Amino acid sequence: MLHLKFALNLESLADHLMATVKAAWKNPFVAPIIVFPDPKMEQWFRLRWVQKQGTLANFNSMMIDRFLMEILVGDDITKQKLNSDVLQSVILAYLYETDENAQPNYKSLGDEVVRYLEVDGKLDENHIFDLSLRMASMFLEYETSRPAGFVLTRGGKCDENGKALGILDCWKQGDLKDFFDGSPREEWQRKLYSKIFHQDGKKPSLLTRAFDAMNARKNAGMEGPVNVNYLTIPFLYKTCEKFHCESFTDGDNVLPVFIFGLSGMGQFYRVILQKFAEEHDIYAFIQNPCMDFWEDVAAPGKYHHWEKSGNRWTSGGNDLPEDLKKRLHVSVSDASPDELENSAQVEEGVDSENENALLCNWGRSGRDNIKLWCQAANYDFEFEDGLGTSGENCADENSAGLLKQVQSMIAQRKNSSQDLLEYFEADAGKSRGGFAEDATFSLTSAPTREREIQVLHSRICKLLSERDADGKPVNRISDIMVFSPDLDSYRTAIYQAFDQTSKDGLHIPFSIVDSPARASLTANALAVLCGLLDPEIQTINRPAFFSLMRNPVVQHTRGITDEDVEAWEGWIENIHMYRDRNEKQGDWKNGLRRLLLSKFTDEDFPNGSMQCEELRPYSDIASSNNKSLCKFADTIDELDQWIDFAKTHKAVTPELMDEVIDKLSNWISMPFAPDGFAGETIVYKQISTGFEILKHQFDAGRKEISWPCIIQTLNCAAESTEYSCGNLFVNGVTFAKFIPNRIIPVKHVFFIGASSGAFPGNNPKSTLDLRNNVVAWPGDDTPVAKKRYAFLCQLMSTSSSFHLSYVNKNIAKDEDLYASSIISDIRNFLKNAIKKSAKEKYGDGAETWIEENKNAIKNIWPETETPLDEKRPYSELFTPKEWRNRATYDGMVNPADNAEEARKRTRFHWQWEDLGDKNTIKNPERVSFREIQKFLEDPFQFRITRMLDTNEREDDVDPESEYFEPVDFNNLGNSVLVNAMVTAAVTGNKDDKDKLVHDLKLNGELPDNKYGNKLLDSCEHKCNRVIGQMESTEGDAPAKASDSWSNKEKLELVILQNINGQDIRWVLSGTLPWCNADRNHLVSITSTKPKSPTKTPNFKQSKYLNTYVAALALIAQKKSDAEETIKISIYSSDLEAVKPAEASVSMSSSEAVELLKEIYSTAFVEQYSKAAPADLLGNEYSNFGDYAKDLSDVWKFFGKRNMFDKRKDVGFTPLETFPSEWNEAREHQQSLIKLNVVC
Repeated sequence: MLHLKFALNLESLADHLMATVKAAWKNPFVAPIIVFPDPKMEQWFRLRWVQKQGTLANFNSMMIDRFLMEILVGDDITKQKLNSDVLQSVILAYLYETDENAQPNYKSLGDEVVRYLEVDGKLDENHIFDLSLRMASMFLEYETSRPAGFVLTRGGKCDENGKALGILDCWKQGDLKDFFDGSPREEWQRKLYSKIFHQDGKKPSLLTRAFDAMNARKNAGMEGPVNVNYLTIPFLYKTCEKFHCESFTDGDNVLPVFIFGLSGMGQFYRVILQKFAEEHDIYAFIQNPCMDFWEDVAAPGKYHHWEKSGNRWTSGGNDLPEDLKKRLHVSVSDASPDELENSAQVEEGVDSENENALLCNWGRSGRDNIKLWCQAANYDFEFEDGLGTSGENCADENSAGLLKQVQSMIAQRKNSSQDLLEYFEADAGKSRGGFAEDATFSLTSAPTREREIQVLHSRICKLLSERDADGKPVNRISDIMVFSPDLDSYRTAIYQAFDQTSKDGLHIPFSIVDSPARASLTANALAVLCGLLDPEIQTINRPAFFSLMRNPVVQHTRGITDEDVEAWEGWIENIHMYRDRNEKQGDWKNGLRRLLLSKFTDEDFPNGSMQCEELRPYSDIASSNNKSLCKFADTIDELDQWIDFAKTHKAVTPELMDEVIDKLSNWISMPFAPDGFAGETIVYKQISTGFEILKHQFDAGRKEISWPCIIQTLNCAAESTEYSCGNLFVNGVTFAKFIPNRIIPVKHVFFIGASSGAFPGNNPKSTLDLRNNVVAWPGDDTPVAKKRYAFLCQLMSTSSSFHLSYVNKNIAKDEDLYASSIISDIRNFLKNAIKKSAKEKYGDGAETWIEENKNAIKNIWPETETPLDEKRPYSELFTPKEWRNRATYDGMVNPADNAEEARKRTRFHWQWEDLGDKNTIKNPERVSFREIQKFLEDPFQFRITRMLDTNEREDDVDPESEYFEPVDFNNLGNSVLVNAMVTAAVTGNKDDKDKLVHDLKLNGELPDNKYGNKLLDSCEHKCNRVIGQMESTEGDAPAKASDSWSNKEKLELVILQNINGQDIRWVLSGTLPWCNADRNHLVSITSTKPKSPTKTPNFKQSKYLNTYVAALALIAQKKSDAEETIKISIYSSDLEAVKPAEASVSMSSSEAVELLKEIYSTAFVEQYSKAAPADLLGNEYSNFGDYAKDLSDVWKFFGKRNMFDKRKDVGFTPLETFPSEWNEAREHQQSLIKLNVVC
């Protein structure tokens, strides 16, 4: 028998359930089954039991699907539930196979199917996979959602008792007829269903033949074979001779089954439960948010005043007559919309203005559920009425506030309340809007998720800080729950706001009990491996290689370490391994050979099959690690084998399937999974199951399976599903995803992410689903309807306060975002309730009252807008970050009176101060020309480079993501090659140039074929332009007298210097550019275009600095007391350049030494770091804005530029003091650059 119990909230239900279970649970070793809709509700119930009853052991709980399989199948291993994956494989096999006319079977299904599956006359593998997957799911849903006899109907498809026929009555063997709308779409779906499920003449159905082949395959060579039969739920029910109750039977006594909080289930599930209830006891404890009869609440213009009498609805003091119950049961499955609307009404009632709008808008899913439960129990039920008992339950009569008022009106199916009106009139903050100051039911908006979570954090802190008269906490962490329909988008903000380890402030522990919806590491590795098989790729490439090698699953499977990958990155970048273009040009094979050759020889090795005639062995410190090199070689070799396997075998036969499994297992099997990788092991098992699913296609008759089909099947199997992790209220404030069937009774609920896009979402409708073309059946819940009803139930199960929040701005696009429709539903409900209550109280004077309060009514339940800046009072802030943000805002609004105080408010000040002792960076004993040059170019960039120990490569150039080999040199490579050509042209010795070109080819740095030839020709032209300028210049030049000039001469200068009372010795070293025999003329070459190239060419000051440092070193080395002058000439290879730019450096040797000492002290001891680039030193600025604009232009090649705020971090204050600060910095840097430029 079905025993039905309703209550307004789950706490009351749980208490009654505990009492009933205890009464039935006599044997501690045999526990009755309790069916829960969600694991988190089960956790909550366990906690409730322990709080109320003490210990809990041998608890027997199940979800609804497992329970049904338990009673239908029991321990029978020969019967299994048919799932959509197995069914899809059989459908795919049928669609791919051909008929007696050698035509693919899919063509027999009609033009609509052919048009979808074929693209440009060819079968699209993605489309056929998608169609088979969707049809497999829908066939199973059709059977479980359209059972025979579930509803009554007037005429049409019904039996002699007026009960509607089910789909199996119409789509049955030998007598196929329309069940839905009789459209061509139903015709081809019915035909496909018949080809899969029905007998083919005298042969068994394709599904049966596939399972017979599967059993033969699995039982081969086994003793005691087991033949497994996969059946859908209706057929499992049909073949079930009796229900299996062994797991909850105590002797001869079958214990009752308890169902708790289940708000909805499939139609056929109800059929099974009702049949089970005819033989055994089922106790269903269901939340019902309304104490009145409200199953007709959606019908406009109708209202029933039925009352409860005992356990039944009554009308006029009499029980509902049987014919009325029958009419309530009617669902016109084939009626028109008008007929359906009329049939939903039983009798005339009051106008719909008297209806509770929240029950109307949010209750559809619940109405159907409650109606179906009532019908199953013949409207015999118990209802725990009243608005609360212990103060824990929702709508506690002793509590005050808007939440209680709304709950009370919903519970009593009212749309007006004098208590609500009285509370509205007493609202002190009514001027801002009705209920603006209410603390029990609030709405908050914020411009970003970070600010939304910061406000949430502060509110929780405030709740936990409250104390009663005895000084005891009013609220505990277990009293608070945070829900979000879009939890993943808030994870980062949650960790930022709550995961603060500072000793200052209030630290709140928290726990997120739902896994992120993201692809697993195993799935990512599988996607990369499958991507390599793409016919347009089919080669190893850098992005794929490093994506695999940095994947922890691949690393654990193959024993690869991060140190290995770092070494491999250096090899791949230095050897210039990009991709294998053809069999003769393979970067990866060529590079691997070079690494392995280094173990045998240092000489170039013949290699006639490659682009170059020789291979140059490559080795470095890392490649001396034989173990790492062997791993690298094995990795490249197995990837090549994987790609070659797919090239050789265009499709996979049954004999090759095990080889595919082995090859993939070498990358993702992870036989000994470390802690934290349990989820990845599950995904790998799903992939292994995917291979078994593929084998069902062979069982259904396919001879071979294409690679696209294999890849899609495995990727679908590897899709990571969201799962519950952690327990409620265990590790702190609980954050959970808001989903239907998960209602958690709690004192305080925070509902974040209540935006129009996230909640309640939309109802995606599949055009293939035939149920969308006909009138819905009771229990056909839409996603939106289920979410709205879940929100209603959660609202009714919250006892003290309910707070909603959402993001109201898209800052990136500068556009407004909107709140969820449930918020407008609440506002409209409150407006109408206030107006109707006023009419009831004031009668004819209601209109005057409404006019007087129109602003408060118009702005009823206003939202609290959170600004982007932290403007809240310090008393509402609880974390150091919030205090800092408020202090920053105060500093912005009230600027400091002096520059020093302003500097202390900047991030620049705190960043440098946090570094501690400046001497932690040791003064260098050797300094290069280039280091001095970089300091003079920009002290700020130089300081950042040393502090962060970065190289000079642009941050956004990631060698791991480079797919194609370069077709040109970078500026540095171009300059090196042009200089080598100029040297060869000047000296007449081409050996160095030829060796450089040869080395570039061997090392893979020179682009291939025509690109390389074009690059060499371009460099030759640049060289000729420079030589031409040298020969035509009036003064001395290397091209005129090569014997009296030297190039790349090394220079070292030892300098003794007293620093902080301590004598130190440091060495300045570098390579001189072209230098004449008298050592008073330096010549360098650049590709930069000069200013005034035909008159007096000159460059920006930074272009001279490298040669300037060399000139200082030359003068200092001469040890002369007389003034020495070094002439500087810079030749440009630009097309417009006709003569060199000239400059000079004049000073004595002692002055040069003292200047070098000052530069060293400033750069390395004082660590001067203002952003004063050499190219800006000639500019005067009257305001900070002009400076910042020019600085952005100078910094365009500074890789770390985006890390810094020019207004705070560059050493200047953007106030009226900036011009004087800039002039001071200019003079400081100009005193270090004593260069005379001819312009």
